Amino acid sequence: MYETTIRAQVEVLVKEGIIQESNLDKAVKILQEKYWNDKIADIWDTCDVIDLAEQHDIEISEKEAIQILQKAHRRFDANEGLNWDILKVHIDDFVENK
Repeated sequence: MYETTIRAQVEVLVKEGIIQESNLDKAVKILQEKYWNDKIADIWDTCDVIDLAEQHDIEISEKEAIQILQKAHRRFDANEGLNWDILKVHIDDFVENK
């Protein structure tokens, strides 16, 4: 996992008062070394969904992009993975059922 992604997650916990800011760097290091060391994760966000939709002249909101990501997650098939083509299918499906 990229350090910037872990740091962003820990910063949310700091903002919510779960972790003290003075422990931020330590928390990031622990997560990198003790949890993410033997794992990978591919992160897709609403910017990816919105940008892809715009490339195909489709306008969607942030809220709609979240819905599309959630559906892609629910229907995730490890044999296919998640890629731009699969994400476009989810966008098209969303637009057709709007």
